[in-house]
Amino acid sequence: MTDDTGMTSRRAYLLGGLAGIVGTAGCLDFIRDEPAEFEAGYSRVDDGTLSETGYAFEEQREEVVEREYEAAGQSRDVIARNKVTNYTREIEFGEVGEIEGALFASLTSPQVRVLEQEFNPIDEMESIEIARLIQGQYGEIENLQAEEETEATVSGETTTQTTFRADATVEGHSVEIFVHVSEPVEMGEDFVVAVGGYPTMFPEQEEDILTMMEGVEPDE
Repeated sequence: MTDDTGMTSRRAYLLGGLAGIVGTAGCLDFIRDEPAEFEAGYSRVDDGTLSETGYAFEEQREEVVEREYEAAGQSRDVIARNKVTNYTREIEFGEVGEIEGALFASLTSPQVRVLEQEFNPIDEMESIEIARLIQGQYGEIENLQAEEETEATVSGETTTQTTFRADATVEGHSVEIFVHVSEPVEMGEDFVVAVGGYPTMFPEQEEDILTMMEGVEPDE
């Protein structure tokens, strides 16, 4: 499914990420008939940013995916453990009342080192897959269309974020939403990407999403 434009064509095909145990990657790599394992650490948004934007922590979860990598005529199975941290903010949504309608997530994925090469799992994810990290109250997110690219800061690194327009469902009502997806940046031994969304009738929420991106840090 390809709902986005050429801006996102470099994100190919993968949901969740690739995982395992970063500290034991070198030991596992020589066992050719066993998958190499890599594991990311969790990320978070600092408390000061949460107070400023009004977002609240919702959950942390792990997503495990297996993938085969190929290079120089060789292949290697990889088990990867991505980590997702979700935040929500209540907004007044017409007759429905207050709902957790503004959503934000940070996804960390480990650097994969196999076959004498390094891979960035997030580069291989489609934007729609990243957008679905914040489905929550929205139900299924569909018809993702890129609108513009702007500069953003994630975990202290300057990067690009793409603003998408998409269709979703809130409390049984069809609604149009904006989804902001950053490009991945390195954070220690991991890569991190930030994504946030809100109904298009609340364009003022964009500033808070960009502020939340700035506040992403390792959850140590």
